[in-house]
Amino acid sequence: MCHAMDHDFSLRSDGKAADAGQIIATANEDFHGMAPDLSALETGKPMPHYDPR
Repeated sequence: MCHAMDHDFSLRSDGKAADAGQIIATANEDFHGMAPDLSALETGKPMPHYDPR
Protein backbone atom coordinates (compact mmCIF):
# COMPACT_ATOMS: atom_id res chain seq x y z
CA MET A 1 0.00 0.00 0.00
CA CYS A 2 1.30 3.45 -0.88
CA HIS A 3 1.00 6.34 1.59
CA ALA A 4 1.52 10.06 0.97
CA MET A 5 4.06 10.14 3.80
CA ASP A 6 6.27 7.82 1.75
CA HIS A 7 6.79 10.51 -0.92
CA ASP A 8 8.70 13.78 -1.05
CA PHE A 9 6.37 16.62 -2.11
CA SER A 10 8.91 19.41 -1.61
CA LEU A 11 9.83 21.75 -4.45
CA ARG A 12 13.04 21.44 -6.40
CA SER A 13 15.33 24.35 -5.55
CA ASP A 14 15.80 25.09 -9.27
CA GLY A 15 12.07 24.84 -10.13
CA LYS A 16 9.90 27.76 -11.24
CA ALA A 17 7.86 27.79 -8.01
CA ALA A 18 10.92 28.26 -5.79
CA ASP A 19 11.37 31.93 -4.78
CA ALA A 20 8.39 32.96 -6.92
CA GLY A 21 5.99 34.08 -4.17
CA GLN A 22 5.19 37.49 -2.77
CA ILE A 23 5.93 38.58 0.78
CA ILE A 24 2.81 38.90 2.95
CA ALA A 25 3.43 40.73 6.22
CA THR A 26 3.21 38.46 9.29
CA ALA A 27 2.34 35.41 7.14
CA ASN A 28 5.47 34.34 5.24
CA GLU A 29 8.30 36.63 6.26
CA ASP A 30 10.46 33.71 7.43
CA PHE A 31 11.46 32.46 3.98
CA HIS A 32 14.76 31.12 2.68
CA GLY A 33 16.14 32.62 -0.54
CA MET A 34 15.14 35.66 -2.60
CA ALA A 35 11.36 35.36 -1.95
CA PRO A 36 8.86 32.89 -0.49
CA ASP A 37 8.21 29.66 -2.37
CA LEU A 38 4.84 28.84 -3.97
CA SER A 39 4.39 25.88 -1.66
CA ALA A 40 3.36 25.01 1.86
CA LEU A 41 6.93 23.88 2.48
CA GLU A 42 9.82 26.31 2.08
CA THR A 43 12.85 24.99 0.21
CA GLY A 44 15.92 24.91 2.46
CA LYS A 45 13.93 24.83 5.71
CA PRO A 46 13.50 21.74 7.91
CA MET A 47 10.32 19.72 7.51
CA PRO A 48 7.62 20.59 10.11
CA HIS A 49 6.95 18.15 12.94
CA TYR A 50 3.20 17.74 13.58
CA ASP A 51 2.72 14.76 15.88
CA PRO A 52 2.44 15.10 19.68
CA ARG A 53 5.65 15.88 21.49
